[in-house]
Amino acid sequence: MSVSTHWSGHAAATKAGGDGIAQAFIGKLPPANPLTSDLSDGTMQTVSMQCSWGGELTAAVSADYDTAAHVSLFIPGFTGSKEDFLGFLPHLIAQTKPSESRAFVAYSQRGQADSARPQGDCDYALEDFVNDAREVLMRLGAERRPIDVLGHSFGGVVARRLSIACPSLVRSLTLLSSGAKPIAETPQSRAGMQAIRDHGSSIIFTSKNPGATDEPQDDPYLEMFRQRAHRTSVENLLSIASILTDYDDVTDSLKATGIPISIMFGENDPVWPHAVYREEARRLAVTPIVFPGAGHSAQLDVPDALAKALSSFWFKNRGQ
Repeated sequence: MSVSTHWSGHAAATKAGGDGIAQAFIGKLPPANPLTSDLSDGTMQTVSMQCSWGGELTAAVSADYDTAAHVSLFIPGFTGSKEDFLGFLPHLIAQTKPSESRAFVAYSQRGQADSARPQGDCDYALEDFVNDAREVLMRLGAERRPIDVLGHSFGGVVARRLSIACPSLVRSLTLLSSGAKPIAETPQSRAGMQAIRDHGSSIIFTSKNPGATDEPQDDPYLEMFRQRAHRTSVENLLSIASILTDYDDVTDSLKATGIPISIMFGENDPVWPHAVYREEARRLAVTPIVFPGAGHSAQLDVPDALAKALSSFWFKNRGQ
């Protein structure tokens, strides 16, 4: 991956020792090859994180991830990966005050894209994804600098339970287009899962991009989608699809943590009924943020609006 001047330019105020040299909260993580061509305008680098179960999760990190006082972590959703945030992060970096000393990390969950792919269905229980997220927090030094966590869609299902399991490691929680209650199974969703069983994960690309052929694409985002579809495991897709139709509402336990929480979604989000988002916000005593013109992925549809909302929320709660 080529690294532009953005890579060193954003590292500003970091924790400094008596000699004025920035001190690291963690050691540097080993570099890894990116899934496809750089989508972050040179602002992010790909690294790997070893997990206790033996596999490695890939992550995209900003230049100062080891020394910044604040870190924002992005957990992707169903059929997604860290790449869902790469084009968005330059917008977020532009909104961040250099004096805030903030780094950004997005990782691919087990079985997504170029993260390790356990082969058995039993390796993709909800608790497995939560345990992975906790290990990521620990790799990022959350015991010394609690992390601002954003969970998108299924990533929010994981992030809620992560926050409940280890509230001292989470500075704040943002739930982006993620419902507190499961999604109703439909004949269409059952047919989609059967198609994955019959044809493999690559069908995700062709079904979401009608007319596109399963061959190298000139558009870098289309090529990323294609590569990701091929490399995401069938077990990951089938297991998450099953989880999304059957999980507990943990809103009361989440509220009891006392963690600052923000709920955000697009006005055209078709995945969860908006009443589900609003009801959770009411129970958590927060005002939801609704993005005009956005669907299920505000980071793709309205990146500047989402960046502004996140920067404001994190800055407000930076001292928590």
